[in-house]
Amino acid sequence: MVSERQVTLSLPNEMPKQ
Repeated sequence: MVSERQVTLSLPNEMPKQ
């Protein structure tokens, strides 16, 4: 499983902040 930090970086990359 990827680290929480990696997920946090991947999420904003795929889902732009609104």
